Amino acid sequence: MAILSAFSQDHPVLGLADIRRRTGLSSSTTHRLAGELTEWGALARTSDMRYRIGPTLRRLSTVTLPDSAPLSVTDQREQSTSGSDHNAAIGRLRDKNFPA
Repeated sequence: MAILSAFSQDHPVLGLADIRRRTGLSSSTTHRLAGELTEWGALARTSDMRYRIGPTLRRLSTVTLPDSAPLSVTDQREQSTSGSDHNAAIGRLRDKNFPA
Protein backbone atom coordinates (compact mmCIF):
# COMPACT_ATOMS: atom_id res chain seq x y z
CA MET A 1 0.00 0.00 0.00
CA ALA A 2 2.89 2.36 0.63
CA ILE A 3 3.84 2.28 -3.04
CA LEU A 4 0.30 2.94 -4.22
CA SER A 5 -0.02 5.77 -1.70
CA ALA A 6 3.04 7.44 -3.21
CA PHE A 7 0.97 8.44 -6.25
CA SER A 8 -1.26 11.52 -6.16
CA GLN A 9 -2.96 14.05 -8.40
CA ASP A 10 0.23 16.11 -8.25
CA HIS A 11 2.46 13.06 -8.87
CA PRO A 12 0.59 10.66 -11.18
CA VAL A 13 3.79 9.27 -12.74
CA LEU A 14 6.84 8.26 -10.68
CA GLY A 15 10.18 6.60 -11.30
CA LEU A 16 11.58 3.95 -8.97
CA ALA A 17 13.81 6.51 -7.22
CA ASP A 18 10.78 8.76 -6.64
CA ILE A 19 8.78 5.86 -5.22
CA ARG A 20 11.69 4.83 -3.00
CA ARG A 21 12.06 8.37 -1.63
CA ARG A 22 8.33 8.79 -1.03
CA THR A 23 7.94 5.42 0.72
CA GLY A 24 11.23 5.01 2.55
CA LEU A 25 11.57 1.47 1.18
CA SER A 26 14.92 0.09 0.09
CA SER A 27 15.77 0.12 -3.61
CA SER A 28 15.51 -3.67 -3.92
CA THR A 29 12.15 -3.80 -2.13
CA THR A 30 10.79 -0.93 -4.22
CA HIS A 31 11.90 -2.67 -7.42
CA ARG A 32 10.44 -6.03 -6.38
CA LEU A 33 7.10 -4.64 -5.21
CA ALA A 34 6.72 -2.35 -8.23
CA GLY A 35 7.28 -5.39 -10.45
CA GLU A 36 4.67 -7.42 -8.58
CA LEU A 37 2.16 -4.56 -8.67
CA THR A 38 2.77 -4.15 -12.40
CA GLU A 39 2.17 -7.87 -13.03
CA TRP A 40 -1.10 -7.64 -11.10
CA GLY A 41 -2.14 -4.50 -12.99
CA ALA A 42 -2.10 -2.14 -10.00
CA LEU A 43 0.73 -0.24 -11.70
CA ALA A 44 1.60 0.22 -15.36
CA ARG A 45 4.82 1.30 -17.08
CA THR A 46 4.93 4.46 -19.14
CA SER A 47 6.85 4.85 -22.40
CA ASP A 48 9.76 6.35 -20.44
CA MET A 49 9.72 3.31 -18.08
CA ARG A 50 8.27 5.14 -15.10
CA TYR A 51 5.14 3.97 -13.26
CA ARG A 52 1.52 5.13 -13.08
CA ILE A 53 -1.65 3.67 -11.57
CA GLY A 54 -2.56 0.63 -13.65
CA PRO A 55 -5.71 -0.72 -15.29
CA THR A 56 -6.78 -2.99 -12.44
CA LEU A 57 -6.89 -0.14 -9.92
CA ARG A 58 -8.59 2.13 -12.42
CA ARG A 59 -11.28 -0.51 -12.95
CA LEU A 60 -11.68 -1.12 -9.22
CA SER A 61 -11.96 2.61 -8.55
CA THR A 62 -15.20 2.67 -10.55
CA VAL A 63 -16.84 -0.15 -8.58
CA THR A 64 -19.60 1.00 -6.26
CA LEU A 65 -21.67 -1.02 -3.86
CA PRO A 66 -25.45 -0.66 -3.82
CA ASP A 67 -26.66 1.74 -1.15
CA SER A 68 -23.11 2.73 -0.23
CA ALA A 69 -22.61 6.24 1.00
CA PRO A 70 -19.28 8.03 0.62
CA LEU A 71 -16.99 7.60 3.60
CA SER A 72 -16.71 10.50 5.98
CA VAL A 73 -13.30 11.75 7.03
CA THR A 74 -13.78 9.93 10.34
CA ASP A 75 -14.60 6.64 8.57
CA GLN A 76 -11.52 7.03 6.35
CA ARG A 77 -9.32 7.76 9.36
CA GLU A 78 -10.66 4.68 11.19
CA GLN A 79 -10.04 2.50 8.12
CA SER A 80 -6.54 3.94 7.76
CA THR A 81 -5.79 3.20 11.40
CA SER A 82 -7.14 -0.33 11.19
CA GLY A 83 -5.06 -0.85 8.04
CA SER A 84 -1.98 0.30 9.92
CA ASP A 85 -2.83 -2.08 12.75
CA HIS A 86 -3.29 -4.87 10.21
CA ASN A 87 0.04 -4.11 8.54
CA ALA A 88 1.77 -4.02 11.93
CA ALA A 89 0.23 -7.39 12.83
CA ILE A 90 1.35 -8.90 9.52
CA GLY A 91 4.86 -7.57 10.15
CA ARG A 92 4.91 -9.14 13.62
CA LEU A 93 3.73 -12.48 12.19
CA ARG A 94 6.34 -12.33 9.45
CA ASP A 95 9.08 -11.55 11.98
CA LYS A 96 7.92 -14.43 14.21
CA ASN A 97 7.71 -16.92 11.35
CA PHE A 98 10.80 -15.77 9.45
CA PRO A 99 13.35 -14.46 11.95
CA ALA A 100 16.30 -12.62 10.47
